[in-house]
Amino acid sequence: MNRTLRTRALLFFGLALFVGLAASLAWAAGDVEKGRKIFMGTGEDLDYPSCAHCHATVSAKDELEKTKQIRPAFPVFNTAHRGAWKNKKKGKLKTAGDAGNICVKAFQKRKKGLTAIEVEHLNAFLASVSPGKDAKQRKIKYAPKLPKSLDGGDKKKGQKIVAQMCIVCHGPSDDHLQSELKPGRRSKMKVAMKVRGWIRDKKTKKLKFKANNGQMGFIAENRLSDAQLLDVLAYLGK
Repeated sequence: MNRTLRTRALLFFGLALFVGLAASLAWAAGDVEKGRKIFMGTGEDLDYPSCAHCHATVSAKDELEKTKQIRPAFPVFNTAHRGAWKNKKKGKLKTAGDAGNICVKAFQKRKKGLTAIEVEHLNAFLASVSPGKDAKQRKIKYAPKLPKSLDGGDKKKGQKIVAQMCIVCHGPSDDHLQSELKPGRRSKMKVAMKVRGWIRDKKTKKLKFKANNGQMGFIAENRLSDAQLLDVLAYLGK
């Protein structure tokens, strides 16, 4: 091969490599609108909780004022800037989308989870609701202990909390995920166990922690304090 042909071949190879790299970068960038649909959930997806059922897209301090609700999990606002993600089973995760995929498998009962491109779409959407430069790492205490006493809460405060937080999934309309929560139907212990993620082992009869108790994830103490839990129990429990 003479020098001219070799030069042309190298140029062609370089161009092909550049085009391939550009295409892969475009693929990896993800699509914000497609990510929004994954986050919000649509159509048949609403047979299980979407990301939006548990996470607001505004800051925690603005959540109640802007959305009129407080969701059971922390907002995803600015999470695209967080440098570290951890999962008890998977260890360190690279992106917020990877963390979201863990939830998809756990709470949406999709064993295979999101595809690689769906994760990138979700990352693109999360980046769109992350205008800041940094996001604090949230410390979540797993297996939170139940209060020693389930009495002493304020029924009126509990009713307000249920209307702000629980209504996201438990509402009076047919399009809600779960049936409406009505006072006096369940014991205080059953409500407390459901909220904190505890179930009773069928064989040993002992309590054991399960983060995804059915479709409902446990609500951590730094989202719903023990005092607030007692208020909820005073309103819902019997």
